[in-house]
Amino acid sequence: MCIEEQVYNFIVTNHIGKENMVKNRQLRVYFPQIKSDKAMRKIIENIRFNPDFKYFIGSVSGSKGGYYACTLKSEIQETKNSYMHRAMQMLENSKKFESKEVIEYAEC
Repeated sequence: MCIEEQVYNFIVTNHIGKENMVKNRQLRVYFPQIKSDKAMRKIIENIRFNPDFKYFIGSVSGSKGGYYACTLKSEIQETKNSYMHRAMQMLENSKKFESKEVIEYAEC
């Protein structure tokens, strides 16, 4: 069984609904082979985009956040809204790059 399947099965068995979410750090206690928050986020992303996994894994960001198996469409929408908010922030930040200049550099 791949790690995505193991994490998915653990969440949909033990963390159903937003009120029962599990923190990234707590998940990694159960899966010590996952060494970082970033690695766990990638696994959750893989689960979300794999059509073989029937249930959506929602998330709440921040220090009080975590992952959970969604039981309501509104929980899926909250996760989607969070994605959209981050995407809009990145778009706004990328627009600011256009006003920056490069350093003229000549090799000797």
